[in-house]
Parts: sequence; C-alpha cells; structure tokens
Amino acid sequence: MVSKTLLKLVDEAVLPSFLIIGVKVISIALITGLLNISFYYQNIGVIYLEKFSNVIYVNSYSDLITYFVILSGVVFILIKLLFFTHNKVNPEVYMRLAKHNRLSFIQSLSELYHIFFIWLGFLFLMTIFMLVRSLLLIDYIQLGIIATSVFVFLMFITVKEVEKDLSRR
Repeated sequence: MVSKTLLKLVDEAVLPSFLIIGVKVISIALITGLLNISFYYQNIGVIYLEKFSNVIYVNSYSDLITYFVILSGVVFILIKLLFFTHNKVNPEVYMRLAKHNRLSFIQSLSELYHIFFIWLGFLFLMTIFMLVRSLLLIDYIQLGIIATSVFVFLMFITVKEVEKDLSRR
C-alpha cells in the first residue's frame, strides 16, 4: 500500500515537472522561430539544428528561461514559507487576507516544506544539468556558474530558515 505522504509528494511534483517540460519545449520553439534558426525533426522526436553554434545558443537560452521559471516558483514558495505560515503571519495581514477571502494563501509549515523541497529538488536537477552542459561546452559556461551560485545562495537561505523553525519548536 502506498502511503498518503508519498501520494501527496507525487501529486505536488506533477506541476513543476510538466512546467519544466512545457517551458523547455515552448522556449526552444520561440527561440528558433523568432531568430529564424532552421531545424528539423527525426522520427524519434530529436530536433536537429544546422550549426553547432545554434545548438549552443538555443540550448543555453531555453535552459535560462526554464531555470528562471522554476526559480520563480521556488522564490514564491520561499516567500510564503518565510511570511505566510500559520505561526508567522502578522495578525493585520491575516485580517486583510480574510477580508479578501484569501485565507487559503496561508498554509501550514509542513505543507509548505513539502512543496518547497519538491520545487527545490527540480531546481537542483536543473542546476546540475546546466552545470554539466556548461562543462561539456553545450551551454554557455556563465550559465552553469550563475545557476550554481543561485542554487547555493538559496540553499543557504533554506538552511537558515530550517534552523529558525527547528529552534522555535
């Protein structure tokens, strides 16, 4: 029997996984379309570009767009985690949310941590992919450095916040 926690984690992981795939495909299509970069498909669904420099360009910018979409989700959840949990919300903010019927915006700490670590896990995977591609010279090297730096900074904030929450208990 599958536990409820595992089902909830899988349920929470559906949105970011489809978002990554969708944004990657759409960004590749937009970049190649806007810059008139010719490409063709093969039977197995692989996209081929005529020049390797175009591969690096399209891959780098589609990775950057995808990274920022996932990063924006992580930052949104981190803001909710820092300011909009049951034990942290200001009573004035609570009343303002209640007035506008937005109390569902306030969530429990455990719910937000589940969601946050799922999104952070996807950001970690995206960071690793970008770093490896940068080292293999398939992405611009700056992207790997920037993605790794941003992820390390977010991990620092996460560790500090977890320490604060554990010390409160």
